[in-house]
Amino acid sequence: RRPGFARSQAVRRLRDALFPISGRPPKVMVVADVLSGPVDALDVALELGVSLARSGRSVALVDADLTRPSLHARLGLPLGPGLAEAAAGKVFRDAVILPGPEPGLFALPAGEAALSPEAAEGLLDSPAVAGLLDGLGRRFDVVLVAAAPAGVSGDACSLSRHADAVLACLRPWVDPAGAVAAATGDVAAAAG
Repeated sequence: RRPGFARSQAVRRLRDALFPISGRPPKVMVVADVLSGPVDALDVALELGVSLARSGRSVALVDADLTRPSLHARLGLPLGPGLAEAAAGKVFRDAVILPGPEPGLFALPAGEAALSPEAAEGLLDSPAVAGLLDGLGRRFDVVLVAAAPAGVSGDACSLSRHADAVLACLRPWVDPAGAVAAATGDVAAAAG
């Protein structure tokens, strides 16, 4: 077998479980780590986005970790305007949506620079972000929003209010059960 084959098949099974052909799959999904770890939510969202695009869906991948933006670097894109600038009204949303590594996959990087936790919180709680995610949901089949870890930031809670689903990424037998329960409980309560 090819290296990485088992992982790609696991992502494919995850895709099929979360986004079935029939029924009503989520349109906007927040992907967040429960705690910080070696594999982060952006990796999961990126692999899931590639798999969804390969299945024929149009996908927007949004880097909403405004304090630690990294989508641009992972995709080899230049640092430039993104979610932060679009939400602040400095640029049009469509001007900062960039082609991704797979046909049908598009990226919305976090922005020109890392924000302070307070500035990120204010921006992600704004009606502008809600409107931006709504607009992306109308334009794309699926919107994957990679957020900061739920156990250390309220960003996933804020974003979950504008999402159809939340995918909590955790490390079984590593992440403490109490921390997992607290973080997922907070996100579930925020989502309503």
